Amino acid sequence: LDVVCPWCCVGLATLERAIEWGKTEGFEFEVKFLPWVLGKQKVPKRQMYEKRLGVEGTKEMEEEMKALFKTLGMTFTLDGIFGPTHDTHLAALSSPSPLASYRAAFQAYFEQGTDITSSPNPQLAPALARSSAILEPFSSGVPFFIFKDIKTSVKQVIPGAQDLDVFKNTLRRLRTKANGAKL
Repeated sequence: LDVVCPWCCVGLATLERAIEWGKTEGFEFEVKFLPWVLGKQKVPKRQMYEKRLGVEGTKEMEEEMKALFKTLGMTFTLDGIFGPTHDTHLAALSSPSPLASYRAAFQAYFEQGTDITSSPNPQLAPALARSSAILEPFSSGVPFFIFKDIKTSVKQVIPGAQDLDVFKNTLRRLRTKANGAKL
């Protein structure tokens, strides 16, 4: 998860909705975050997207993101800076509620264009190394979700920002596999 990634923002919002639903279905959750840093240097957000997608591609992406964020009750702006987010991760991970801290960082970044970037911070290196070791076998992108049954260690993964039904079906499969049934 990186707070400069719009798909991570969408994924976190969907995860929160899945947790709400899962609790009504008897699931218990312990959320652990694995930080990821997409930005290596600070650049204006719009400039970064235009370099990657072109001017027209950026306009299309911006309109798609605005529509998608609206469904989450949020707005989306390309104002602001794209870059490394070491200090934001450190603050969220050391917070009593990392989920709330990440949500607030996403809102500041995507709704208000707040600069949440920082210089690389070596204190985040161990967490980034751990994230890389855990995620590398599964994925090369973010967001990435790993659901694990605590009793049986059975795992199910969700790559990318999927819709709520994917989360629900994944949790149902996890329960079935954890109960010993073959899928």
